[in-house]
Amino acid sequence: MANDDNSSRTLILNKLTENPRGMTIRQLVEATDLSRETVTRHLMALGYQNDVYTVKFGNVEVFCSNHRKVKDKDTVRVNCGNRTFFVNRLENEFGEFIKISETRKKGEKWETKGSILVPPESLKSFIHALKEIEERPTKIQKEQ
Repeated sequence: MANDDNSSRTLILNKLTENPRGMTIRQLVEATDLSRETVTRHLMALGYQNDVYTVKFGNVEVFCSNHRKVKDKDTVRVNCGNRTFFVNRLENEFGEFIKISETRKKGEKWETKGSILVPPESLKSFIHALKEIEERPTKIQKEQ
């Protein structure tokens, strides 16, 4: 199944690269002969990996290949039990940003489960918010 996943994702990325203005899910289904569910699942995974991005035009969602050159300037790995997080300082033509992603090893490959981007100039505020939420009593603690 992993090879099928990789070939399906490659097929979807190739179609998006061939269509720089982007494609809808319906267009991708027609172009790839994959089911709507399969295309949707792979687009979600590709989005988590920042290989695709979406643009909305009214209620129409168009998916585009993220062909921008991204340079990984630094990486920190954080192990939290059975979860692994990577904190990357990345740079592209628009500037630097921090990417925090939860990643799991599946066989020999790493699979991103989710990620967020934080501009470096907002990092102190982001860390402050994390500390603040950590220090707040939980609902269970309040009831005791």
